[in-house]
Amino acid sequence: MEIYAYILNDDNNTIAATISTEFVPEGVEHQVLTVPFYPIDLKIDNNGNIVPDFDKTLSFVRKKHISIISNSCQAAILSGFKSNALGSTYSYPSNVTDQININNAVVSGGSLWCMNDQSEWSFMQHSPEQASVVQKNMITHIQSKQNRYNDLVNTINTLTSKEDIQKVEW
Repeated sequence: MEIYAYILNDDNNTIAATISTEFVPEGVEHQVLTVPFYPIDLKIDNNGNIVPDFDKTLSFVRKKHISIISNSCQAAILSGFKSNALGSTYSYPSNVTDQININNAVVSGGSLWCMNDQSEWSFMQHSPEQASVVQKNMITHIQSKQNRYNDLVNTINTLTSKEDIQKVEW
């Protein structure tokens, strides 16, 4: 017996994989599906089709929740950090362009955006030594977020219920 799989995409862009022992009818969008990397629970939908039950599939729930945690980690990395490289504490932005500018300033110095405790932004000159301190604070900031992400992923991977996985928060 051969098993055929095809993807249905309804008007709401809801995608459902349908598995059938009959050939895929003409006019139905279809694609060859490979065996997934995680087990999939199946259910019978309202039309009698066998479809993946993604809500029950623990591996899918893990993968989806890890993606949510990853997005939170990325947002935390880009949220900025503090440094006292100029003698008092300033907040520094940490988007990708800021990270490049900080790394470049370590070589020959340069102006970097920073915010004082009065929430005033300034484009302030930093010596290479000051920029190096800012860079070290930035790296510590980024690595602390990555370490937290790693810990949360390890926790998620050890949990055995959908409910427990969804309780893990950034």
